[in-house]
Amino acid sequence: MAAGNFILYNHAIYDMLKGDIDFASTTLVCAFVSAGYTSSQASHLSWSAQISTYELTTSGYAGKIIASPTVTIQDPSHIMFDAADTTLSASSLMTAKYAVVRAQTSGRPVGYVDLDTGAGSGIDATQITLQWNANGLFRANQAL
Repeated sequence: MAAGNFILYNHAIYDMLKGDIDFASTTLVCAFVSAGYTSSQASHLSWSAQISTYELTTSGYAGKIIASPTVTIQDPSHIMFDAADTTLSASSLMTAKYAVVRAQTSGRPVGYVDLDTGAGSGIDATQITLQWNANGLFRANQAL
């Protein structure tokens, strides 16, 4: 399944600019949350009840560390953060609306993807593979 747009939480950009998050070396975890979660890129600062309450509890499900994170310069004006595709599984049917990425140690949410960009309640499956965009999870560019 192709992932939708990866939305960075505002504080993750702030942390990146301050040097508190090194995307090439910080261990990031991807977790699925239900449609009960209301995404807010401006106000969700921690893996607290705002998000963790909605993490799936389906039998056999567990969040997964994002493998092979890389930061590369694509051309003189674009820097890209990318990672290997991520597969999360459960032993029974799970309904996932969002994939939320957080820093493992600090618990700071980094960004999220809406898995079902329509008005639906999510994707029903026992295994979901996030095929990150060919242009990476996100790109930064310098615009003057």
